[in-house]
Amino acid sequence: MDEIILEYEFQYDQYVEDVVSGQKLSCKKIIQACKRHLGDLQKSKRDDYPYYFDHEWAQTYISFIRGLKMHEGKYSGQYFPILPFQEWMVAMIYGWRYKKNGLRRFREAFITMAKKNAKTTLMAAIVVAQFYLEPDAAGQYIFCASSKEQANLCKDMCFNFVKEFVEEESEKGPGGAAEVTELWANNITRTDTGQYIKSVSRDGKKTEGKGANLVIVDEYHVHPNDDLKDSLYTGQKGRVDPLMLVVTTAGDSIGGVCHKQYEYCEDILNKIKSDDTLFIACFEADQGKDVEETFWKTIEAIYMANPAFGHTPEVDPTMIELQTAINKGGATQQTYKTKTLNVWVGSSTVWIPHDKWMLCHREITHSGYGYGGLDLAFKNDLCSYIRWYPESKSFKTTFFIPEKKLEDKEDGVDYLKWVEDGYIITAGKESLSYDTVEAYIIGTWKKDKMKAMYYDPATAHHMAEHFEKEGLKTFAFVQSPGNLTAPIMSIENMVMLKTMSHENNPVINWNMSNVNIKKTANGYATITKSESRKKIDGVAALLNAVACGISESPKKKKVVIRSYDDEGNLINDEDEST
Repeated sequence: MDEIILEYEFQYDQYVEDVVSGQKLSCKKIIQACKRHLGDLQKSKRDDYPYYFDHEWAQTYISFIRGLKMHEGKYSGQYFPILPFQEWMVAMIYGWRYKKNGLRRFREAFITMAKKNAKTTLMAAIVVAQFYLEPDAAGQYIFCASSKEQANLCKDMCFNFVKEFVEEESEKGPGGAAEVTELWANNITRTDTGQYIKSVSRDGKKTEGKGANLVIVDEYHVHPNDDLKDSLYTGQKGRVDPLMLVVTTAGDSIGGVCHKQYEYCEDILNKIKSDDTLFIACFEADQGKDVEETFWKTIEAIYMANPAFGHTPEVDPTMIELQTAINKGGATQQTYKTKTLNVWVGSSTVWIPHDKWMLCHREITHSGYGYGGLDLAFKNDLCSYIRWYPESKSFKTTFFIPEKKLEDKEDGVDYLKWVEDGYIITAGKESLSYDTVEAYIIGTWKKDKMKAMYYDPATAHHMAEHFEKEGLKTFAFVQSPGNLTAPIMSIENMVMLKTMSHENNPVINWNMSNVNIKKTANGYATITKSESRKKIDGVAALLNAVACGISESPKKKKVVIRSYDDEGNLINDEDEST
């Protein structure tokens, strides 16, 4: 392997320079990540900054990976053709160190890019490199995924890398890696240290306390919850220098655990939050480039999300995928955006795609009078109260939930975090407190300049009397296809034209990503859930509020203006709205 790395010119510094200068076409998040590195290099010159960048560690890992032999595809039999972006990621993860003890700075990495960019291959190579470069007594190197098949995919790649590596080492003579490595059906072990590489999946409780040195969480977007990841992360506390690498492609579970981590990474890169122990590399077609209209059709969008484009994925098959997505539209287009452009767009059958919905997020000044929508739901579930302002085409959102619901993991979202962040109000313990909801509406009515409100008579009829006594103008509204069609069409039209504004409340974003539209035989529309466990309460309340605004807002009057000549003949007959 030594002859492979002699006189090699490392590419990671040049990659950073090319990204920041614009020489290398890159998305916003990769530019931010590279600038973060350069900024931290400047900080590292200060005595009070706890980290430094160690080129020797970075280059040792890159060199080791370059010396591994590929075992499948067009590069089979060749040494690992490491690309500049891969070098950059490896260098960042293993080069940044604590000044006080030389341990790694990053405890976790979040890496996301489009499919077929050799994510899993690189992760397997990284595991093998750490397995031999930083031996640790009884060290554990674990691949985890939502399915055993996916977890084993990465472990099997490791097996093949190790097999080739051991064979090359054995040719050099006795001693070394060849004599201490054992390849088994379910794991790879080192007899001198007791280290092993294996895969796990599904039941997070079975992995608790295992204390892995290195964990690879593969295709995070399909994980239904964080039980497995959290269990492995907690177990790592027993290790001196643990590392968890989370790798994924974008998915359609808006509000799920992967999307929540993606948003957290956005906040870090935007300097809203700080986390010095998390490395971030998100390759995607930029949302700011109007993905849903024209930019998604360009080759530039492909390059942003596919840093290995031209190597893997291949150019011709990718361009065929693009043309097919343009021709077929619909679900095919949604799949292309998610898997090839690495953009979160929601389910392929969802009413309003997430990328289009998010283009309506902007700073809002609510103006004019408000019209309310209340979806009270049942006693143990999510409740939503929306105030819609037709003049500014914007709305305010308030959610309520009983404390017991915070323990529920079946919905695949973190209700407790949303409560902590102020997006949901707890109301009641075992079941939803209707009194709390009622008091909130009455208490904020005048402040919100409310004119009227529509509510679901199936659940909120008992409040109507109280609202009437308080002088609130409220009406029962049955969500039948005949009643819902107008607000459904109105919201859809505003989103597509980007005239609606929302405040990026993650709960309503999640609700919106769960809504499908069902058409009746006579052309009317109603809303349904994409899955039974998904919630759409916020959208139901928004439809009520928009319907209220349509029906109850003051209507413009038409004044007829007629002009006559001196002889009494009509010369002008116009309608003027006032």
